[in-house]
Amino acid sequence: MISSTANPHVKRIRSLNGSSRERRRERLFVLEGVRLVAEALTAGATLQLALYNPEQLDSTAAGQALLAHLAQQPNCYPASERVISVAADTVTPQGVVAVAAWPTAATIAARPSALCLVLDTVQDPGNVGTLLRSAERRSG
Repeated sequence: MISSTANPHVKRIRSLNGSSRERRRERLFVLEGVRLVAEALTAGATLQLALYNPEQLDSTAAGQALLAHLAQQPNCYPASERVISVAADTVTPQGVVAVAAWPTAATIAARPSALCLVLDTVQDPGNVGTLLRSAERRSG
């Protein structure tokens, strides 16, 4: 279990969280929370890196399902609650933070029935929520 906040994996996630330029250059994004990570895996995303706290995830049914999935994935490491808190960008982390590659046109085309929302240079994070809710209503 990763218990040091000086661990290179923790530093990597913090670096990506702190620099949109680095995320764009490396074509990576950071996911936080049970729902986002589970949905990314369901959509076929390959996690480049994930840190998770087994005790936190074990507290809910959704967390337990994700915990079972993460335990089988490469590059997924158990970590202390403190490490997750340092790596995450949210005020109250849910026990998992992950890094995944941006989807490519090829991966999107492989799922022709999937709804795709592409966001580029969004200035206000609140707009992302609005766009996602609008897309969800149209797909439902």
